[in-house]
Amino acid sequence: MKIYKNLAALSALVAGGLHVSLVSFGHLTAFPPLEFVFFMSVGLAQILWAIFFYKQPQAFSYYFGALLNGGVPIMWLFTRFYTAPFMGGPEHIDALGILVQSLSVLALLFSSFIWFKHAKKAGSHALVVILLAIISGVLNYGAALSMEYVFPDREINHGHGEEEEHMDDEEPHMDTVPHKDEEPHMDEEPHVDEVPHS
Repeated sequence: MKIYKNLAALSALVAGGLHVSLVSFGHLTAFPPLEFVFFMSVGLAQILWAIFFYKQPQAFSYYFGALLNGGVPIMWLFTRFYTAPFMGGPEHIDALGILVQSLSVLALLFSSFIWFKHAKKAGSHALVVILLAIISGVLNYGAALSMEYVFPDREINHGHGEEEEHMDDEEPHMDTVPHKDEEPHMDEEPHVDEVPHS
């Protein structure tokens, strides 16, 4: 079982490190920095959970791990398939997001495996883990969306992908076709000199 404990702690530790560095600073794009604070808090929580779980796994750590390492990936899925807060549409799926969420899920699976092995009713514990993860993800997603009503004028652009080119307000002026000079007036037919009479 020690290997699963080590893998759970390591997965959460790496996920937390990525959250407090690349993910949080990658979302530092608007004021107040709500996304930055959220991901920094998640990352620190994962790091602390990893240390605590590695030293002495307890019943509380399993429940909190389900809320943390299970809830964050659920929220991530919501923001990729539904409207992301302050963005007016879903965020796009990138490699960093997949990596971080995969590590979070691995931390949840490895820790849950230890829990199930010691539990008398593994099925009940599995159901509890799933429900805690879903509830945590839904509540966090709902809380994030509610911030749009607190800060209605706040708009963000996470900088994912290429930005659309801005078009000038005025339509480009087409070179004017040079006006043709007025058609030349036809002079009167030239007078033919009269043939001298012989």
